[in-house]
Amino acid sequence: MTRLQPSILALGILAALSMGAAWLLPSTFTSVMLGWVSIFAIVILFLSPAPLWFVWIIGGLTHAIGFYWLPGTISYFGGFPFSLALLIALLFCLVGGLQYLLACFVTRRLPEFTRRGGYAVAIAWITIETIWIRIFPWMPGHTQISWTSFAQIADIGGVPLITLAMFSIAENALAVFNTQRVVFPALRLVGILGLSLFYGQYRIATISEALSEATSVRVIMPQANVTIEERNQQRFFAKNTDRYMTLSKQALDRYDSGLIIWPEAVSYDAIPTTLTHVTEARGVRVPYFGTNAAMVFGSLTFSPPHEADREYKFYNSAVALHSDGGVAGMYHKQILMPFGEYMPFSDIFPFLQNLNPMAAGAFTPGKQVDVYPVKLGDKFIPLSPLICYEDMMPKLSRRATAQGARLLLSLSNDGWFRETMAPYQHHLIASFRSIENRRYFLRATNTGITAVINPLGVTEASLRPFSENILVQDARLLTISSPFMNKLLSCFSLIVSSLCTVFLAIAFLPDRTSKGSSDK
Repeated sequence: MTRLQPSILALGILAALSMGAAWLLPSTFTSVMLGWVSIFAIVILFLSPAPLWFVWIIGGLTHAIGFYWLPGTISYFGGFPFSLALLIALLFCLVGGLQYLLACFVTRRLPEFTRRGGYAVAIAWITIETIWIRIFPWMPGHTQISWTSFAQIADIGGVPLITLAMFSIAENALAVFNTQRVVFPALRLVGILGLSLFYGQYRIATISEALSEATSVRVIMPQANVTIEERNQQRFFAKNTDRYMTLSKQALDRYDSGLIIWPEAVSYDAIPTTLTHVTEARGVRVPYFGTNAAMVFGSLTFSPPHEADREYKFYNSAVALHSDGGVAGMYHKQILMPFGEYMPFSDIFPFLQNLNPMAAGAFTPGKQVDVYPVKLGDKFIPLSPLICYEDMMPKLSRRATAQGARLLLSLSNDGWFRETMAPYQHHLIASFRSIENRRYFLRATNTGITAVINPLGVTEASLRPFSENILVQDARLLTISSPFMNKLLSCFSLIVSSLCTVFLAIAFLPDRTSKGSSDK
């Protein structure tokens, strides 16, 4: 095993501690600074003679710090013994650390001109990040949301573009001090940072002007803080719904009208997907507050058997109601969580279903994103809901916006995380959907963080986690577009993916230089 130099050891620990700490302080300026410290340390580490096994350990350590809550959540959510949950979390960290190892490997195998150009680490990182499959889609660029001017470039290429810019800036800044030819690195450094900030300020100005002219809708989001134990016990079902009914009525008594949004799975009665109006409900409780309130709420729904399919299908859904009681639509969650909403491989091995009581009632995944023009009085609000984990997937919100959504919603229940930093990390990642699509993003959660995020990625209002309260805020309905929504972006993404594949292939080609040297 290669001997580890003390300076490299210190550098690796700095990279892990700073990035891990940035994830423990999400959406703060401290996180911004720690993110940059880690980026510089990673660049130096990758360009140093640090052994790959050490880089792997540093990547795993970074994951262990940032996702310290994972063993408890796996045990709590999946119903596993804590020892097994700890083993799964350890495996998660080791697999996550491989991203660092592979990015470092690719960096060192890329052609020399990429290092001279000041973008070897940037290309290597984005290459691996593009092909890497992550359960929690964290990226270094997420740390920058509190630097509002810099974060706005996410509406061009999403969070990966921020990450790419960070690595390029760090690489060229280091080149200014480490090479004799400082002019070109300095020009690239000033160019990338300057253009990013100039674009950010330009977008802030244009979005702010559009917001001042846009129509608004009053949003009412109760947070009843129903515990997981209460949610899962049938004797509490009616009482839990009553808590949301009471909070909603209190808000309407004060504010007269608004769009009420409840979190995921607050309504416990299974609602048939064939329902078209609240007056048709028989033996099913459908929340409705009269003509002063439109509504979107999380509920269990089911489709009755028919000739093509003789079995009931159950969905984790978001139900949208017009203020006149008509059903505007039902969105069915597409990305189901393993072990909690379904048991992996149980369709092939049915006995697995019996091993995990938490996933006893498996859901059927939905198939598409929908936009519902919800009527409130004489106003129609084109909105699109997502459920829980789905707000971390950029493509879903992008599809909704492309279909005409002027308001993006997320109905979630983060109670499984308990009082950890995980709900804050979830909120951070989801907040970028507002920048990418230039829409208000509303997060209605059971235990927090319930929040209103404006199209600049700024959280305008939020409720403290694990508290009972009501968030009332105006949200503006923008029609402005962003490059991220443009169809050409799909071509751009295809080009980036193709280039990443080329660079990855180059990195894994035989090292002819070292072979020639040994022959001599």
